[in-house]
Amino acid sequence: MVLFTVSASFEAITLRATTLARSYLDTLALAEEILLEPRWDADAFELARDRTLSEIRQQAAAPTTIAATVLNRLVYGPDHILAHSPLGTNESMSTLTLDDLRSYYDRAFSPSVAAMHVAGDISEDEVFASLTSLGSRWAARNVVLPDSPLPDAPTAAQVYFVDVPNAPQSVISVGQMAMARTDPDFYSATVMNHRLGGGITSLLFQRLRLERGYSYGAGSGFRGQGRPGPFVANTSVRANVTYESVELIRDILEGYETQYTAEDLAASREELVRGNLRAFETLGALIGMLQNISAYDLPPDYIGQQESTIAGLTVDDVRGLARTHLDHNRMVYVVVGDARTQLDRLGELGLGTPILVDNNGEPVAANQGH
Repeated sequence: MVLFTVSASFEAITLRATTLARSYLDTLALAEEILLEPRWDADAFELARDRTLSEIRQQAAAPTTIAATVLNRLVYGPDHILAHSPLGTNESMSTLTLDDLRSYYDRAFSPSVAAMHVAGDISEDEVFASLTSLGSRWAARNVVLPDSPLPDAPTAAQVYFVDVPNAPQSVISVGQMAMARTDPDFYSATVMNHRLGGGITSLLFQRLRLERGYSYGAGSGFRGQGRPGPFVANTSVRANVTYESVELIRDILEGYETQYTAEDLAASREELVRGNLRAFETLGALIGMLQNISAYDLPPDYIGQQESTIAGLTVDDVRGLARTHLDHNRMVYVVVGDARTQLDRLGELGLGTPILVDNNGEPVAANQGH
C-alpha cells in the first residue's frame, strides 16, 4: 500500500509518500510521474477549488484561526507575503484558473529549489541510483523567490480586539516579530522559551490552567522558518476571565527575564535533552530532521550541537536572550471574543486603548463596533 499526500505551507510545497521498503522504486516512479507529468484535469481543479473555498469559510469562522491571522497581519504588515494564508482568499480562489496553475508550475517547480528526503530500510547508494531518471528528466529553472520588507517594530504594546458576538470563550494571541530559524540565537531562544511556554511545566500552562483554571492549555514559541517569524504565546479562556487572562500573560512576560532562575534552566535542560532521546524514534521524525537540515542548512549533527548549546547556557545568557527577543513593551495582543462584554475593560491593562479590528486586522469604525 502506498499513501501519497501533497500539502502547501507558508514556505514549501511537499509531496510525501509512505510505502513498504520493497515498493520504494515503484513508489518513486509514481512520484516522478506526479512531479513531471501533471494532468491539469479541469474537473479535479474545480473540486480542489471548492474544497479550498470551503476550508477558507470554515477558518474564517474559527476564533483560533482568526487570532492567528490577525496577529500575522499585524506583525508582518499587510503587504508581506507571509501575512497571508497559503489557502488564499475567497476573491483569489474565485478568479483562479487552470492556466494560472500551469504558469506557476512552469515558473516555480524546479530541482534547483527542491530537496528529497528518504528514511527507511534503504542504503544511500540505492537512493542515489534510484534518482537517475528523475535527475535526467527534471530540467532546472531559475526560480525567483518573492521577498517583502518587514515593517518597523511597534513603539509600544497594543491590544487589538476582534468581535465575535456572544462568544463563550476568548482566544488570546500575543506576539512580536522575532527571528528566522537560521538565526544563531534561534535554538538558545527556544531553550529560553521552554520555561515560559514550552510544555505542561511552563509558566503559561501552569498558571493559566492549573492554578487559575482559566484555560485547557497555553503555550508559546518562536516560529521562524527560512525567513524571520514571530514569537507567539496563545491560549483560549472562558469569556468572563478575558481581562484576568491577558493581565496574567502580561505579568508573566514582564517578569520573565528578572525572575528566571538556575532551577528553571536545570529543569529545561533535563526536559529538552530527554525529549531529544525520544524525538527521532519514528521514520516521520527522521524525515523532519532531514527537512530541517536541508531547509536551514544545518549540520548533520545539529541535534548534538543543540545539546551542547543547552549544556553551555547560563542563567545570565537566558536572561539576555529574554531581554533581546521578548520585548514586553512592544508586544501585540490580539483578543478574539465578545466585544460587548469584554472590550472596554481591557483598556484598564495599561496597554493603550484597545483597537477594534476585523478578521483581517483592519480597524473597524466606532459606529460599527459594540
